[in-house]
Amino acid sequence: MKSKTLVIVGTVAISVATLALFSHTPIAPASNFLQGASSEVEQAFIQYLAEYGKSYASKDAIPRRFEIFSRNYEMIQRHNSNPESLYKMGLNPYSDMEKHEYLHPLSVDSSDLEDAIYGEELLGKIQLTDQDPTSVDWRLTNKLSPVPNAGLVCNSQWAFTAASAIESAMAIDQKEPFATHQASIQYLLDCDSLDKGCAGGWPSRTYKFVQNKGYAHIKKYPFTYQGRVNLCQLMQKSDLRLVPTLRSRQYLMIYPDMMKHFVRFQPVAVAINFPACVSNYKSGIVNQAECQCSAENYSQVNVDAMFLVVGYGQTLETDKEYLLCSGYWILRSNLGEGFGENGFMKLCINRGRDMDNIGTCNMLVYPNLPDIGLVPPIPS
Repeated sequence: MKSKTLVIVGTVAISVATLALFSHTPIAPASNFLQGASSEVEQAFIQYLAEYGKSYASKDAIPRRFEIFSRNYEMIQRHNSNPESLYKMGLNPYSDMEKHEYLHPLSVDSSDLEDAIYGEELLGKIQLTDQDPTSVDWRLTNKLSPVPNAGLVCNSQWAFTAASAIESAMAIDQKEPFATHQASIQYLLDCDSLDKGCAGGWPSRTYKFVQNKGYAHIKKYPFTYQGRVNLCQLMQKSDLRLVPTLRSRQYLMIYPDMMKHFVRFQPVAVAINFPACVSNYKSGIVNQAECQCSAENYSQVNVDAMFLVVGYGQTLETDKEYLLCSGYWILRSNLGEGFGENGFMKLCINRGRDMDNIGTCNMLVYPNLPDIGLVPPIPS
């Protein structure tokens, strides 16, 4: 058998035969290069490039991309080899990237929490009964826009999340399809003076801006989403959707029954911790036992991705998830349909932890919603 020389790049060993495949810039279709790949992970990498249409600026980028891919690939294989696992991992468009390349730091500061309503303040005021639904799924109602892809350059997940929360609330309130109320993301990037465009933002600020200034429908604003900030295009008042009754509701560390109560009436924006055990999610229910993504207390909370909670469900005694999870949350991402279950993910509702106000991956810490009267008033 002919021997192969290995080139060591950092901690990665990759055959010269494989590196030689990438002499073109940009990379040609990977199917042209299947011959010559040696190890399982090298073959998987080439197949990955073909499946996701990947290309890099130069062959010098290949070792680094291969290193990241290998790390994720090995984690996925190791995780999926456990037959008792409650969820599966899989490759996605971000498997050759570091997290900071596709997720930017969230822009939340103390001023965003000045008016926050603490979960402890609501204890005893929100109590679920047998009349409350055991499951909710806004995906089935035509009140939810398709899974967006915020892209890699602009830190716009705040705009996508806030816009989706607003248009869903409007659609539910008016009993109309989401498309009737679909907001222009580019308008928010260009014109929202309370947020910071591609430098970041926070949905509760966006709600306040829309309350005072309104928002542009996607068909009315001159620009579609471009992943950058342009000069704000002046809009005639008649072309703006004014929502003077909207109120920004920021909550802090709520409990599972409270989240269920809110989601029953409308989708809710949340921020979550997004480590590799979540970023490689494919299907099933992410849980703390397998993915230590939840903080033990508020001082340890970290969040770096925004999602929209669009439903919840209940586990059955026959489900293997039953012992750990009394149910699950359904979350919609801003990462495109290549992530997770066509852009969606499920997080565990921890069994026996009704007083858990952190939640799986910290999702109960910073929930917020645009209040237009859908959620019944909470007794004072």
